[in-house]
Amino acid sequence: MGFQNAFHGEGYLGFIPIGVYNQSNAYEVLEPFSCRLKEPLKPCGVYKFRCYVSLAAFSTYSLDGLGIVCSEDSLILNSFSDVYELEETWESEVVVSDSANWTLLEGTFEAKGDEKFLTFGYFKSDEETNWQVHDTVNDPFDARYAYYFVDSMSLLLIDETEVCANPIIPNVFSPNNDGLNDSFSIAGLGLDKLTILNRWGNVIALLDANNTAWDGSIGGNESPDGTYFYIAEYLGRTLQGFIQLVR
Repeated sequence: MGFQNAFHGEGYLGFIPIGVYNQSNAYEVLEPFSCRLKEPLKPCGVYKFRCYVSLAAFSTYSLDGLGIVCSEDSLILNSFSDVYELEETWESEVVVSDSANWTLLEGTFEAKGDEKFLTFGYFKSDEETNWQVHDTVNDPFDARYAYYFVDSMSLLLIDETEVCANPIIPNVFSPNNDGLNDSFSIAGLGLDKLTILNRWGNVIALLDANNTAWDGSIGGNESPDGTYFYIAEYLGRTLQGFIQLVR
């Protein structure tokens, strides 16, 4: 597997962001990992993410595109397509190919607000992967894979504002009880009120500080797939848009 002294402390994490057997060309490994944040991210807060990564010496390839996904809920990923459909919060463009030293990955992003979990990994398919040959001569598995060590991961708030100029309101959700994007939520957006209407203009849900999420039901019954509309009140202004419900 190879060995690397810890960048800080006495330990680090190892994982395979993506691995493919050459003979079958089928995925065998895709393993992002998650942690719960100490506190929810602030709406429109600017955060700096950083970590140190080193390629294990026995890896056959290296790659770029390692990144993070910040989410309100812990992610339940039952298939590779679940991973590919995630919206990345930040992605590195650095090809990490050094197996003797630690490579710093860092970048900034603006939070939507109320994200409580951070998932680190690789969120692309084999076809999208920028494979860089490392050592395919001594490969005992006949596979394309990169094994990385990760150390000293941190997330720091570097700028914040009390008011978001334009709150980012979600426009699609899938209430199918798969644990992924199951509700339409305005938590952390700073909205005073949001009214959801159907295509005929009938009010079907009202969200505010005490009721921040719609589960896609009307009177306890599942709402049909389709387009719904919202009217949001925000700092004395009225914002309008649509929501796509897809089960």
